[in-house]
Amino acid sequence: MATMLALRFEPLSAERLVFLAPMPDVPGYLNKLCSAVGLGPRARRRLDALIEERVGMAIDDFRLVQMIEFAAPAQLLVVHDRDDRQTPYETAVSLVHGWPGATLLTTEGLGHRRVLEDPDVVAAITRFVASPTEVPVSGPASPDVRP
Repeated sequence: MATMLALRFEPLSAERLVFLAPMPDVPGYLNKLCSAVGLGPRARRRLDALIEERVGMAIDDFRLVQMIEFAAPAQLLVVHDRDDRQTPYETAVSLVHGWPGATLLTTEGLGHRRVLEDPDVVAAITRFVASPTEVPVSGPASPDVRP
């Protein structure tokens, strides 16, 4: 999410991006946070207002799929594990389907936190970033979605 905000508001660009189990949206995350710490609807509305005032953007605009246009035409590799319990795998699938030319590298059994400990994942990311034209991914962690 921070990368997409930087691409939207800062004078910067990128040719290639790698997202690891990306957070789909801020409103959904805030729902989980408020539920976990016992904040009610009134406190949530106040939290939303504080964030909107600070950032200058409506909280409902913090949705990854809605921000794709700000990163175009960067190539994207999304790495996500099917067993991720923090961020839904379906988020990565939706993002890849909405981003022209994006690739999804799906892993299994790594969950949310161990993805970067896998040497195949690190090698695939390195090849993607260093490759001049294509997304060279191979090994046990392999791409399974390319719109």
